[in-house]
Amino acid sequence: MKSCSIKSPYSLLKGTYTVQQLSLFLKSPLRHALSGTLILAIAFGFGRFAYTAIYPHMMQDHLISLQQGGYIASANYLGYLIGALLSVRIKQHNASLYTLIATVGSSLGLLLLGFVDNIWAIIAIRLIAGALSAFAMVAASIWLLQNLQLKNYAPLLYAGVGSGIALSSGLIILGETLNLSSQSLWLFIGISTLVLASFAIPSLLSHNQVSPSHSSSALNTPTLSAKRLIIAYGLTGFGYIMTATYLPTLVKRALPELGSTELWALFGLMAAPSCWVWHKCHLKLGHQNALILNLLVQGIGVILPVVLPNSLGYLCSAALTGGTFMGTVTLVISAAQQHQKPNLIALLTLFYSIGQILGPLAANILFGITNTLNSALIIAGLALIIAAASCLKQSQEIL
Repeated sequence: MKSCSIKSPYSLLKGTYTVQQLSLFLKSPLRHALSGTLILAIAFGFGRFAYTAIYPHMMQDHLISLQQGGYIASANYLGYLIGALLSVRIKQHNASLYTLIATVGSSLGLLLLGFVDNIWAIIAIRLIAGALSAFAMVAASIWLLQNLQLKNYAPLLYAGVGSGIALSSGLIILGETLNLSSQSLWLFIGISTLVLASFAIPSLLSHNQVSPSHSSSALNTPTLSAKRLIIAYGLTGFGYIMTATYLPTLVKRALPELGSTELWALFGLMAAPSCWVWHKCHLKLGHQNALILNLLVQGIGVILPVVLPNSLGYLCSAALTGGTFMGTVTLVISAAQQHQKPNLIALLTLFYSIGQILGPLAANILFGITNTLNSALIIAGLALIIAAASCLKQSQEIL
């Protein structure tokens, strides 16, 4: 019997493919990896971070105040913490199920926000959305990188976050041109995620095995201890989240002439390819040096609006922070896989989420005292620099 292969991707577009050819494509490593990209785009780029761009519109519509917005953000990060705690239950045999739940649940949560205007209802929905995004991060990583052994596709998987931010921002910009209210914006992006999910779900429902990819790694590079990874990742959660939560709001208050949603789109556009950039960097420099460089650049990006409070400063902040925060995830998860410790990814996600909760809470307290977010950005930048310093001394003991 003749083997069937997809001779050209254009055959799919022309409609000249056979059922067998389509079946092979759906089982291919690239197809599964792209599904992972879409899953993290839905749960993170849309499910977590679309709020950052819609937040100013919700204030403009008098649905929430700036401080209430901070509490909503903290609820989402608390949900992420709860999700991280529960993620220890995610094992290889049920990873695809948890990923499916996170994907569909994230889409439904976005749709619900288009129908509610009660602050407590919004907080509850964002709390659940946070838990689902934690499930997505842990479960999708286990499903793609461990179950299917597609470790070479890790950068493509985590690029979903930045791609989702960029795509959701583009849709929000389109909604702005149509003069949609904040609730209509939620409905618009919610429906969009359902469309994206329809392309990703078939991979999750497939039980076919794919050929393991041969993962490459830098030779003769030191492995960071689990303890140092946890410390650095927790501090990173505290540091980056200030910019990831407040950047469009900061711009709208300080420089209303600079498009806040467009700036957030830049953040996402820089995040999408950054996973590959930092993956290549780790192959050249090793995990330790690449992570130190990543965290230092990220710290500079977070502090920039304070040092340079003009359009250039905000643009560079979006570019540097957006271009590094998912690189941190790629580097840390890649380093964690070297340990081959059960639940280490879930433990790292837990400490990351704790940092993300403390960040907006600290910002709210400091804003109440100083009526500015500058001090919060400075503290966040220092946290990232301390995270980099924590990676300097290499521990020989693999915890």
